[in-house]
Amino acid sequence: MKRKVAGLLSASLAAGLLLSSSATVMAAPSISPYTKVEAEKAITKNGVEVATENNNVFISSLEKGDSFSTTPLNFTNGLTGFEGSFRSAGAGLVEVRLDKEDGEALGSFKISNTNGAFKTYSVKVSKEVAGQHTLYFVGKLGNVDVDYFNATGAGEVTPTPTPVVTPTPTPVVTPVVTGEVNPYETVEVEKVAELKDAMVTPNKSAVMIRENGYALIKNVNFVDGAAIITVNGKTTSDLSILDIRVDGLDAANSIGNAKFSKSNEGAKTIQIKKDISGVHDVYLVNTFAGSNVTVDSIIAKAAPTKPTPTPVVTPTPTPVVTPTPTPVVTPTPTPVVTPTPTPVVTPTPTPVVTPTPTPVVKKDLAFEYQINSWGTGYTVNFAVVNKTGKTVDGWKVKISKKDVKIDSSWCVNVAEEGNYYVITPMSWNSTIYNGGSAQFGIVGSGAIGSTIDYVLE
Repeated sequence: MKRKVAGLLSASLAAGLLLSSSATVMAAPSISPYTKVEAEKAITKNGVEVATENNNVFISSLEKGDSFSTTPLNFTNGLTGFEGSFRSAGAGLVEVRLDKEDGEALGSFKISNTNGAFKTYSVKVSKEVAGQHTLYFVGKLGNVDVDYFNATGAGEVTPTPTPVVTPTPTPVVTPVVTGEVNPYETVEVEKVAELKDAMVTPNKSAVMIRENGYALIKNVNFVDGAAIITVNGKTTSDLSILDIRVDGLDAANSIGNAKFSKSNEGAKTIQIKKDISGVHDVYLVNTFAGSNVTVDSIIAKAAPTKPTPTPVVTPTPTPVVTPTPTPVVTPTPTPVVTPTPTPVVTPTPTPVVTPTPTPVVKKDLAFEYQINSWGTGYTVNFAVVNKTGKTVDGWKVKISKKDVKIDSSWCVNVAEEGNYYVITPMSWNSTIYNGGSAQFGIVGSGAIGSTIDYVLE
């Protein structure tokens, strides 16, 4: 309907407005294409929007298959070319067509990455064009913003666009935080990242990363390592994959990835299986073809630390001096006549029954947990606490499947037994010294209640 109405309006303007049978036919306003024509004053818009940024109004997000058309333009001096101001985060191609969206192509603007600023591009036209015409700007490649354009007439020399040169947009450059970044507090990506094929969103609250683009966060200090990294993001594509890489863009540097879709956005938890302790450069890379992903923030959680056992000092035993025995002189015994002994009947001894010992149950071995849920998933941090007064070697916990669904875990082994998950320690955290604890955690999906049924053995 927009195209049809626009076409009728253009025809009416071109033919003039007939007021009555005796009225004079009024000519349509003559709009010159040789001076700056603002793109946002388009008559028709197909798949694009008008946006405002820093008091500058422009056509936003001209992608493949999108288009917009101008008011009728009066080419009184012919046509030899066009100039236009464009912005793109990657390669872009915009065609200029005559009178219809699929009309004759006059030329194509070939646009490169403009690094967040509007830049001027030009194209030559060899076709003779005169009189009144409507121009259609049609997207063929990339995602392009259009500020304005103007035509060059026959016999004109394209002026050096001194007033059109876009200054280096100092306010647009995202300030990069220097020094070390603490990953255990929420890291707002748009405030600390260097960008390639990516841009800060207009509301300056996130970073939109295109296919094969990335956001680089330098000097991230994982002083305590990382068990999980949670990424908060979304996408307008059917699927996007955000890969986290450290100290380089090679796929071998990947430590995990998060998947986003139109119907599955928000916080995504990535389990880190590598030791990344220390200071690293972190790359957030969009690896899925034809997609974009918008990243708001990331935050890491350190792996639980193994408690340092309290050393037990073995006391040095006090030496015992054995006294030298006094020699005893054995006298010569007087012979004794041994009488014939009276036989003694030895009574049968009453058998003594040894009682079965009562089993000793480990007392004061406590189990604690803390739940962190975001609606569609959760993490749970557990601790087995030794308050027995002595060292405990080996422990086991059974957790009810009706309360949790374990997708992944850290610092423990997980098996299944009927209606329970069976949790056993690693070799290095099976011994718990008195007053210490063994800590581990799980990542689950879906909803979770406030209590968890368990059996501690």
